[in-house]
Amino acid sequence: MKAAIVYKISIWEIYKDSPDEETRAYLERGGKNLETLQRSSEIQKETLRKTLSALEDAGIDHQRIYRAELTPESIAGADLVISVGGDGTFLEASHVVPPEIPMLGVNSDPERSVGFFAATDAGGIGEMIADLDAQPRTEITRLQAFVEGQMVGPPVLNDVLFAHPNPAATSRYRLLHPSDDPPGEARRFRNSGLLICSAAGSSGWMYQEHGMLMQLDDQRMQFLHRGMRESRPTLTDSGQVEIESLTRRGVVFIDGERTRVPLTLGQRLSVRPGAALTIIGDLAAKRDLD
Repeated sequence: MKAAIVYKISIWEIYKDSPDEETRAYLERGGKNLETLQRSSEIQKETLRKTLSALEDAGIDHQRIYRAELTPESIAGADLVISVGGDGTFLEASHVVPPEIPMLGVNSDPERSVGFFAATDAGGIGEMIADLDAQPRTEITRLQAFVEGQMVGPPVLNDVLFAHPNPAATSRYRLLHPSDDPPGEARRFRNSGLLICSAAGSSGWMYQEHGMLMQLDDQRMQFLHRGMRESRPTLTDSGQVEIESLTRRGVVFIDGERTRVPLTLGQRLSVRPGAALTIIGDLAAKRDLD
């Protein structure tokens, strides 16, 4: 077996090596927040060290990949991808992992990170790696974005947002599917954008927008017209959510702000169920909807 370990660099390390003078000056002023950043950095380094040690003890060949340098080619030949960080690191790693390779999340700092997709942390990684084949697995459905019928961007773990690139500007679009939405002019929207999420993503951004938590095996998508007083999240069984952009400078944001695809006036965006992802750990136990 060969494992690819995707790791993050702590905020402390990023700030202290920043080319921005104001950022470095913030650290130099010190204070309680500085101590928190330093402590978090040390915890994260120790988690990575224990993960590497567990792999060595189990005789598993491995390579380390900084998440900013992650590409599909960088994990070629891997039988397992391990994310050491928080949900952000796991999310970025999931963009390059095909359905046949399982992912394991290791929460590098449980004191400050939710780590929903993580099955363990520094305290449990040794035992988990030693008995990897016996661990439960959770299969989830990712989403996939299409522009004018052509696949764009990576598989979507959490959500897709269509909006104007300026958060203060109005986003304009026409909803084409699902067909159960009101007809005619009622299908034209002027707001802060359209947010679409998977079942896995329903506990992320959509949840903060008062969305509905979904069981992880739910194949439906949930969408919300943002910035509208009477708007409520909607679940759709139609198999896709499709819009036509009425915005001259629209953007499709995939799983946050780093992956962006332009959607100009008159172009169509379709979001559909995509490639599955196998995650090591019983995530369903974390999402108790009862």
